[in-house]
Amino acid sequence: MAQILRFVPNPFGRYRRRYEFFQRVKDSNLTLHGRIRHSGLRVPLNLGDYVQYWMFMDGAYEHRLVDFLCPRVKGGVLFDVGANVGSYTLSLAKSAQQIYSFEASPSNCRILNGFIEHTGLSNVEIVNKAVSDSCGQEISLFTSPYATGAHTQFHDFGTGHETVTTITLDQFAKDRKIGKVDVIKMDIEGSELRAFQGAQQILRESRPLLLVEFNAAVATQAGWKLSELHDLIRQYGYRTYELHRRRLALFDESKLSDSNCFANLIFLHES
Repeated sequence: MAQILRFVPNPFGRYRRRYEFFQRVKDSNLTLHGRIRHSGLRVPLNLGDYVQYWMFMDGAYEHRLVDFLCPRVKGGVLFDVGANVGSYTLSLAKSAQQIYSFEASPSNCRILNGFIEHTGLSNVEIVNKAVSDSCGQEISLFTSPYATGAHTQFHDFGTGHETVTTITLDQFAKDRKIGKVDVIKMDIEGSELRAFQGAQQILRESRPLLLVEFNAAVATQAGWKLSELHDLIRQYGYRTYELHRRRLALFDESKLSDSNCFANLIFLHES
């Protein structure tokens, strides 16, 4: 352990060196306390897990997107759909009034719950359900051997599965009497289309800011095209953007037909 710790690269240092170090510690149980971006929370992070490694190094996984959301969720309600182990949730917990962290994987939920208990956060509710277009269906979530953020119901990695029940965002908001949803962040490995089919009332009435991963490879595995999801969202009066050098830029929709398309898209309502 001491020999490994000597080589821990400087957080916020050069990406290449930090990535090379991850190759040395991945799949280990090397745990160090890290400070979470924006919230300042300190939590024990397993550097052998890809997401937690970058939470340690940058203060958040996908830290530029977290930086973008932080001022925009202030005092509002966030649906963190595909919360994983809680990078967005922990970073934004002191900005948002309330966060609902939807995570299908029971094992990821246990890690996230440990972080919530460790930090004493009272404005986060973990929802261990698979967000979809219907409620109450049992599905198999295949666990990825590569990363906690890659579990999916559409590809069997041969390393086992977890059984989880589905829920729709519309029904959840109705049951909880949530009047307005301000931000939805979504990354659920191919289930995005079904999830937004089950969230159309929220899109119509709340008009939240959306941050959605568009991944052609996982969409193909799930049997849909990126243009289907894009068109569904756009019909509710949204325009599509992506971050370019930390600034919003209109997204070139022709990229959606590229079989290698991978983008974190931001949707803002035109009203």
